Amino acid sequence: MRIEQKAARSGLWYAGLSVFSQVFSWLFTMFIARLLRPEDYGLMTMASFLTAYMEVFSELGLGSAIVQKKEITQEELSSVFWFSIMVGVFFCACCFPLAYPTAWIFKDRRIIPVTFMISSLFIIGSAMTVPFNMLRKDFGFKQIGIINIASMVSSNLLMVALAMAGCGVYTLISGVILFRVTKVSLMFFAARWKPSFHFTFRETKPFLRFGINVAGSGSLIRVFESLDKFIVGRLFNARLLGFYGFAMSLASMPTDKIWPIFNQILFPLLSRYQDDSARCNEVFLKILKLFSFVIIPLYAMGIFFGKEILLTIVGAKWEMAIPFFKAFCVAKLFDSMNEFANLLHTSKGHPQRVLVLAIIKTITMPLCILFAALHSFASLTIPWAIVFPGLCIGWMIYTFEITKIKPMTFLKSVSGPCAVTLLMVCGIYGTRLAMIAGFGFSLSETQLFIQAVATGLVLFCGYVFLLDRKLIIETIRIFRS
Repeated sequence: MRIEQKAARSGLWYAGLSVFSQVFSWLFTMFIARLLRPEDYGLMTMASFLTAYMEVFSELGLGSAIVQKKEITQEELSSVFWFSIMVGVFFCACCFPLAYPTAWIFKDRRIIPVTFMISSLFIIGSAMTVPFNMLRKDFGFKQIGIINIASMVSSNLLMVALAMAGCGVYTLISGVILFRVTKVSLMFFAARWKPSFHFTFRETKPFLRFGINVAGSGSLIRVFESLDKFIVGRLFNARLLGFYGFAMSLASMPTDKIWPIFNQILFPLLSRYQDDSARCNEVFLKILKLFSFVIIPLYAMGIFFGKEILLTIVGAKWEMAIPFFKAFCVAKLFDSMNEFANLLHTSKGHPQRVLVLAIIKTITMPLCILFAALHSFASLTIPWAIVFPGLCIGWMIYTFEITKIKPMTFLKSVSGPCAVTLLMVCGIYGTRLAMIAGFGFSLSETQLFIQAVATGLVLFCGYVFLLDRKLIIETIRIFRS
């Protein structure tokens, strides 16, 4: 079986299972948000301020190195596993003394026990590095999808029970811990792999040389993602940070839930073609087009109809989060395009380029956010809606020059998604005006939300079927090949 065929078949399973998992995950998330207070999300964000950075760096990019390396032995895998465990134990131990300065920074001692609980995630995550990435390397996405569903269901049921029992912030951290424990246990079973009692640091060095750049860029991205929350929590309070953090989490859902579907398939596939630049770019643009047909309309709905979405899904108590949700949707739309570019650089063996981008973001964005926060809480939307998209556009231009992808070729790949998005937005507003002018209807926020979703879906399906039927044929051909 050809590589593309194997990737497509396993990717189809993973996509279907992930969609099923994500729909239920979103439903659980919205239900739990109704039970918890904004302050609970704020406390969770504060407790994760330092530990979130450490968690990204603790993996040291070893997983990406396993996938990118062409050939790998059982001895090398065992050495990587035990090294990863040692690193996880080290970072777990670091969490205990860090809990106290974190509580001092945010002036809230409730953060200390939450940070203690978070520390266990380092050991759990380190144990998953090898089996998870072995499955990725061999396109075992069907097994990964099933494992994600099992982990999601168990953790969300626990969170619902804890939220109804009034456990507050402990609802969130307990759910994350159970999700990770379930996932790592099933990963070992699915990979049919266990480490041998073998370790030499010499065998780990090649993985570290590649992975340290991946870990460096990932950790720096997490630094700038954490610094904005630090600034908001320090200058304002847990309640306002809760609005800010929840809006960011909600806006991140499409990329957090949909991007991994493409990332899991595309990274090992592009890594196989790392020596064939033309074929690599061709596959990249094809998958980008499919991704854009999903992500661009979703974020456009958030940008233009964010008020209806938030008030319908989570209720009026989250109204202050609406402008932030819209601004984050703008930022995440451009960031999703950057993720594709980052993947292209990394799969070709150049993670240091992504590290440079991470350094630029880490320096630029926190300064802009601090300046905006000193002006007012509402001004925090400006850096995300203006500065961040500018950085992303500059990175895409650089990527085109390095990879020899013509800008017009890229624009052609996303022209269809942009056209259908414009049709959806105009159609939704046009339908509303017709209903108000012609029939005098006065719709509630919930009715406006339903109207937007229904109209958008009809227009999207109509456009693809009538004007871009080639996309359907190509997609069917890929997954039936």
